[in-house]
Amino acid sequence: MSKRIEDDMEGFKIEFGNLKVDQLGFVFKDIEKQAKIMENVFGFSKFIFGEPGRQTVIYRGEKSEVSFQLAFSRL
Repeated sequence: MSKRIEDDMEGFKIEFGNLKVDQLGFVFKDIEKQAKIMENVFGFSKFIFGEPGRQTVIYRGEKSEVSFQLAFSRL
C-alpha cells in the first residue's frame, strides 16, 4: 500500500522562489490501485493519500452524496 499524508509530509518541501507549477488531476474508481499503476508504468513517486471524505452536493437540482480521496505524487 502507498504512503499516507500523515506518514511523510516532509517529502513535499517546496522552494517557492524557483517554483514552476504544473498540475495534473485524475478521477478513478480505485485510487490506490491506479496509484500503483502510475508508479510502476509512468515512474511517479510513491503517492501520499489523504483521508477519504464524503460530501453532500446538489447535482441537477437533487441532493447527492459523493465520496472522495486525494492523493499526491511528484514526477
